[in-house]
Amino acid sequence: MEKSKRKIIFKIIFLGGMGLLFLSKIQNLLVPKWYYPSEFLEGVTRTITGFYEEPSNSIDVIALGASGMHQGYSPLYVYDRYGITSYNLGTSGQPIQGSFYLLKEALKTQKPQVVMIDALSLFLEDTGENSWRFIIDNMPLSLNKIQFAHEASLYDQNMDFWGMIFPTYRYHGRWEEISDIDWTDSMRNKSYYTKGYFLHSFQNPSHTSVEEMNNWNEKRKENTKKITEKYINGQYYRTEDKSDGEINIPQVNLKWLFKIKKLCEENNINLLVVRIPENTFYNGWTLMQYQKVRDMCLKYDITYLDLMYDVDVNIDWDTDTSDYGLHLNILGAQKVSEYLGEYLVSYYGISKKNVEKWNSDLSLYIKIKNLALLQLEDDFTEYIVELKKMYLDKNIFIVAKDDFFYGLSEDDKIVLKGLGLQFDYVDAYRKAYLAVVEGGEVKYESLSDEKLVYEDVTSNGHKYNLLSSGWLEGADAQIQIDDVQYAVNSRGLNIVVYDDDLDIVLDSVCFDTHAERHARLHDGRSSLNLKEYEYLLTFT
Repeated sequence: MEKSKRKIIFKIIFLGGMGLLFLSKIQNLLVPKWYYPSEFLEGVTRTITGFYEEPSNSIDVIALGASGMHQGYSPLYVYDRYGITSYNLGTSGQPIQGSFYLLKEALKTQKPQVVMIDALSLFLEDTGENSWRFIIDNMPLSLNKIQFAHEASLYDQNMDFWGMIFPTYRYHGRWEEISDIDWTDSMRNKSYYTKGYFLHSFQNPSHTSVEEMNNWNEKRKENTKKITEKYINGQYYRTEDKSDGEINIPQVNLKWLFKIKKLCEENNINLLVVRIPENTFYNGWTLMQYQKVRDMCLKYDITYLDLMYDVDVNIDWDTDTSDYGLHLNILGAQKVSEYLGEYLVSYYGISKKNVEKWNSDLSLYIKIKNLALLQLEDDFTEYIVELKKMYLDKNIFIVAKDDFFYGLSEDDKIVLKGLGLQFDYVDAYRKAYLAVVEGGEVKYESLSDEKLVYEDVTSNGHKYNLLSSGWLEGADAQIQIDDVQYAVNSRGLNIVVYDDDLDIVLDSVCFDTHAERHARLHDGRSSLNLKEYEYLLTFT
């Protein structure tokens, strides 16, 4: 009889365990994956799950905040320059409640010396459900997750508590959206080589200066009106009251900042409020907001470092921003990270580390970072120099359109010869030209008055077709790989860099070498190709 009971108990435990395992697999399948191939959400899932893969007591600095931090601070850049081990736990639209619970989770395994939080978190209101789910969907079940889910349900009644705790309950209708990435997610390496930073090469200028942004904000303050409409006892009333246009820190956000401050004090951690530069015409980081945060931090003895108004990190709003001033690309992030790295060493005395796993991640980071910087390089000679230094083992296709010769300097010709090209381009005005460099060797090069056409296959069997015509022959440039057109097809030299082993175009660009300035035009796909390149190298 006892034996029979034990068998029943064993079966119940076994079946219960199998049920939980099945539920876990279903949940992992249904929960959205906030990374590749989506663009600006690429790193959100891996930011959170990757943190749990970091060894205990290995992180000296933790960064918190919304997407400005997520895209503006690079831990591996700081590690490479200063030997500081930091992790960027920033996520898109991160509510300050999420910052608090992420810090509580981090303190389970880490003993950081410094916690940085982006000042923008103090002004964020009405954050959408996804901003909460980016965090909670990727947290393991724990008391912190339960408490965070409770806060979410208080914040917005549409965020159901049980749906936050058990994502399957929330996403049970997502079956039709499931893609290949959902099925293969369990095989992915959950360690995140960037240490939370979203590395990318998107580039769009701000179109405004910091001064213009603040001037517009002052005008907005002067012209703001508060309109009130009421119906009382069947009568309609409309009043207009001029507002002072002030933007104040919500009290609820201050409450959570003080909770973060207290948590840091209890754990002997230095709290640093920072502001990652942001400059957009309508809602950038204004002088008024800076003053609000500065005064608050002075009042409550919190260290504040503003990288727009306290110091100048030399952000170029024409080149260093990804989306018109709202976020920084890698050019801007490196400037911010350089200053913060030096600040962390100077003011907190964080000692340099040499960690084998971080060195391995750094090698991968540098490889992907270098491609991002190549895609953003707007100087023709520097671009060719980088091709020779980093990508001469790849396939390089060069095709001219209209005229590529008129603005070509002697220095330009010298760097082109550095790729192994032989022509000196005498009498090349408005002529057709194409070249193929494969694995460091010039496979084909031709210059002609007439249209040029060339086709061949790469060492791995990928077919490519090239076409170049000068001004008299219709001005056209085609670079097709496996029947897909990749050339920018603009005046000057069109260049495509192709990785034959991974079967991916690393970059497609045109430099207008007819003009003296050699303006760069980019294929809009290149920045997305960087993310696919990263995916191919890291999704293992």
